[in-house]
Amino acid sequence: MVLWTLITGFFWNRTLRLVRLISNKIIYHKKGNPVENITKIISEFKISTDLGISRLNAVICSNNGLILQVSNKNQLLRDYFKTGRNILLKQDLDVLLNDNISADNHLHLVSEQLHKMDVTLVVPILDENKKITHFYITSKEMSNELFSCEEIMGLQRLFERANRFINTEEKVRKSQVLAGSIAHEIRNPLSKIKYHFEKIDSDFLSAHKKSINSLATIEIEKIHQELSEGKKALQLGTQFIDVILDELRGSSISTSFFQHYSAASLTSQALNDFSLYSEEHKKRIHLETTNDFYFYGSDTLFSFVLFNLLKNAAYYFDSFPESHITIQFENNKIHVRDTGPGITEEQLENLFDEFYSFGKISGNGLGLAYCQKVMESFSGSISCHSILGEFTEFTLTFPAINIQSNGELTNPRIKQHLSGQSCLILSTPRLSKKLTENFNGLNMDIECSNDPYLSFTRLKDHPFNFIVIDHRLYITHYDQINMLREGKYGHLAQITPIFIFNSTSINLNNDRVSVSKHAQGYIDTLNGALAFECSLEAIINDAKFAPLGNLNDKTVLVVDDMHANRLLVKAYLSKEGVNVIQAASGYEAIEQVKKNNIDLIFMDIHMPGMNGIDTAKQIKKIDNTKPIIALSGEYGEQIASDIHEIMDDYIVKPIDKSSLVSLTSKWLIINKVMD
Repeated sequence: MVLWTLITGFFWNRTLRLVRLISNKIIYHKKGNPVENITKIISEFKISTDLGISRLNAVICSNNGLILQVSNKNQLLRDYFKTGRNILLKQDLDVLLNDNISADNHLHLVSEQLHKMDVTLVVPILDENKKITHFYITSKEMSNELFSCEEIMGLQRLFERANRFINTEEKVRKSQVLAGSIAHEIRNPLSKIKYHFEKIDSDFLSAHKKSINSLATIEIEKIHQELSEGKKALQLGTQFIDVILDELRGSSISTSFFQHYSAASLTSQALNDFSLYSEEHKKRIHLETTNDFYFYGSDTLFSFVLFNLLKNAAYYFDSFPESHITIQFENNKIHVRDTGPGITEEQLENLFDEFYSFGKISGNGLGLAYCQKVMESFSGSISCHSILGEFTEFTLTFPAINIQSNGELTNPRIKQHLSGQSCLILSTPRLSKKLTENFNGLNMDIECSNDPYLSFTRLKDHPFNFIVIDHRLYITHYDQINMLREGKYGHLAQITPIFIFNSTSINLNNDRVSVSKHAQGYIDTLNGALAFECSLEAIINDAKFAPLGNLNDKTVLVVDDMHANRLLVKAYLSKEGVNVIQAASGYEAIEQVKKNNIDLIFMDIHMPGMNGIDTAKQIKKIDNTKPIIALSGEYGEQIASDIHEIMDDYIVKPIDKSSLVSLTSKWLIINKVMD
């Protein structure tokens, strides 16, 4: 007996499990009993309600189990549970009604509703205040099969624990919808602001520059500069709205619009756009642009990452008066180091977790987590090293980009676009020879000269598709270039695109204000084959190789129910010589297509009455050759699918002039050249 007692004491837990397993197999034909199997599903509810319900339906053999939020549509069910009932079984209710003919009419109505919904079981789900927020409604796969007492007990226990996950997920979803709605609605006033910026620029500033004295002109230039900064800030804000909307929709970061960028160039631009409290703060940020490299990604997302790192470091500028920020480049890496308070090892472990924040009252803990997501979309990484009380250094690591070393351009799009083109290179013989070698393999007609005046006088009889000029010659012969643009060397010369290349290590970004008046773009000849290709690709994307005024006499239809959006498109395109026709609805757009010879259509997606997708379908039936570009305030998966199926391209609102003109040129000029 002592021996048996010891054996039982050691193995009672295993014996009990074995007995329960055998019993469940005999009684339920399963490993566990219904209560155990149902309550185990709580782990799925921790991940998501949809996953939990899907698993639950499989366990209880339900064909239509789902969660319903309490609303006026299910008022009868809500009233039923007000009396303190904790479960609703249709078979019990039917028995009660059959035994009691004079039963409350409300019960008859509840029974009818269950019959219409094909539901046999309703379980109320409560919040922390014991208020019903949702119902779980279901029925068995076999219509004559009933729920067992164990299943009902398991469901009640499950939802007593899962209710907090269900209600929390619902609150998060509502917050996401609200935030998304706010971000989406902000687009309309931003479009109106952009339109008024353009009106101020074109109707007031540009018109008055030449008609007032030099002192006033300086003041106008200052206003114009401030206006330009406002436009840049507005555009940056709209780009970040796109990031917010994508994140709220749970969309993975799309790589379809990634391009090659210079890390130093984007960083310089981001520093110019970054807002600091004072000029003194700005002086404490040091950028070293040596060891620049190119990466494949998004300029907007890169700016988002850099802004977060700068914002976190600059937060401590006041409390650490001697602190400063240094940004350096090294072997496809960007090091952002600040000499602020530093970070403890414990904080470093959780630094990139969502909702983790420390040290800042207003922090929400989302910034660095999203930065990590962005860097992973670039196929790179972000890491942090810190010593408490000394420094914190974030390292952005980008994958290396391999480029052929034979000097021949490999981008097929560049080859397709420039093959057969004629080019005038203005530079010293040595640099002209080097640039000619860069264009190797493009089948181009290239002529070189170091005398802009002599070459310009010959342009009337011997025109070129475009001109490439050394930065130093551009500065020293600016008067001749100005005369060329005024038409002194003939109309063909006047509309010929001019591109500047950097013959020395001078940073053209710092001189763009002074040299960009008559030039259409910049060609990088100093930073390797990839930089050269990227600069050419950017020019092609912006349709800058086309002759100036190439959109003159083109007719574009813009369809949008928002008046400000239509005016903004018109303001941008009218400056390029485009005839813009407006339509406020899909029906009006169809009539305009029938009446006018239209070259291109910009179509809003969300419009009252006939939406943009249906309107595009009708227009394609009338004339399938007209390119239709979607004007979309959002770009979710379903909208993207519809756009790709019906339309030819898209642009996200609120639009900027560069993107709009580039897209217009792409469909009216570039695609025809490619064809």
